[in-house]
Amino acid sequence: MRAVGVEIVGAIGRRSERRTVDITGVSTDSRALQPGELFFALPGARVDGHDFVPEVLARGAVAAVVSRDVAVAPELRDRLIRVADTVRCLGDSARAYRRRWGGTVVGITGSNGKTTTREMTWHVLSEQMPCKRSPRSFNTEVGVALTLFLLEAEDRAAVVEMGTNAPGEIAELARIAEPDAGMITSISETHLEGLGSEEGVARAKSELLEALGPKGAAFLNADDKWFDFLKSRHSGRTVAVGTGPKAEFRAEQVAACEGGYRYVVRGCPVRLTVPGRHNVNNSLLALAVAEALGLDLARAAARLASFRMPEMRYQVERVGGIEVHFDGYNANPGSMRSALETFGELPVAGRRVAVLGDMLELGEAGERLHAWLGAEAVRRGVDALWAVGQFAPTVARAAAAAGLKSAHGAETLDGVADEIRADLRAGDAVLVKGSRGMRMERFVERLKNGREA
Repeated sequence: MRAVGVEIVGAIGRRSERRTVDITGVSTDSRALQPGELFFALPGARVDGHDFVPEVLARGAVAAVVSRDVAVAPELRDRLIRVADTVRCLGDSARAYRRRWGGTVVGITGSNGKTTTREMTWHVLSEQMPCKRSPRSFNTEVGVALTLFLLEAEDRAAVVEMGTNAPGEIAELARIAEPDAGMITSISETHLEGLGSEEGVARAKSELLEALGPKGAAFLNADDKWFDFLKSRHSGRTVAVGTGPKAEFRAEQVAACEGGYRYVVRGCPVRLTVPGRHNVNNSLLALAVAEALGLDLARAAARLASFRMPEMRYQVERVGGIEVHFDGYNANPGSMRSALETFGELPVAGRRVAVLGDMLELGEAGERLHAWLGAEAVRRGVDALWAVGQFAPTVARAAAAAGLKSAHGAETLDGVADEIRADLRAGDAVLVKGSRGMRMERFVERLKNGREA
């Protein structure tokens, strides 16, 4: 970001309600702040940004936005901007910045595939127009605001990821980003502690559609069972993508091939070099947005051949003689189903072994959905199952009841990792997946150390 004028919305005290400062960027992390940037001191459960204000001012921050008194040298006091709520001010200031920028904002949400679809969309758009996207999973109130502050005058579009685990959160993110277009990748039972039910998830995600208004365009997965409900929540144009009869932007001649899929859309051939049939629909969302923005669809379709999965999303590598399928960013019933489906479709010389960690934040549905997981693993052709976590006994019992002879449960990954590693043989494939809090990558690291030492 070159030096730009940023309007601070909500300043109080000796300052006016709106104050403009010239900066080169915005930061909420004192460790990463660069000279010339504006620092927002955000409160936190463990760390409060106000504690680092003297440090960032000394290191060259143009100013610091604060919501309480901070002891600084007298000559630095004019570089403090006092507001009632620094988080709210960050969002409001980002919205003002977005309005001055004036390009197209594409909001993306969904139970699964948000980050992959965000990256696919940016990948195809960025070849034909300057644009930005959320860095990493910046899908919270703070993350969305920081994404908007990355925009430069020459950018024509922004691809913004939006997440939620409670009603009203996406509505707030949309209030800040003011999207012109919105995508919903899929709906499944996730974050049930805050959203209550699958219908609650659908309603929360549909807040993005309601925010678009009649002038905004919605891009929806027509193959998802919640498609009709989501479509009813939008008053403007809806573009239905998918492989079934409800889709207008439809993939045809879909066929699995080495490393991914091939299909045709609007007469344009697509080569998708990532596993998982669900990624056909994710890529269709990206291409539909490219077409809607007036880009060359054939060129966008060709661009997908060079797309690679983001870190910690379904990645396949060989460790010794074992094929490791690792998907450790997050887990819920929808993403588990997709991962197991993908794992079951890919050719394997030996056994299919699943190492599955708990799906977190499912509330009272946890027991039921982990029993489903055990049975689903068997249905998808798993030959051996190792479940780890609080619900591991439930998963293992359900798998055994479904006829799997090799079903094991353990409370912790560390307690069983060496046993799993010893059981694996050359030619086997192992799927490693669980919620982010389970840190399933530890098993992959242990496997590499044991096999490659």
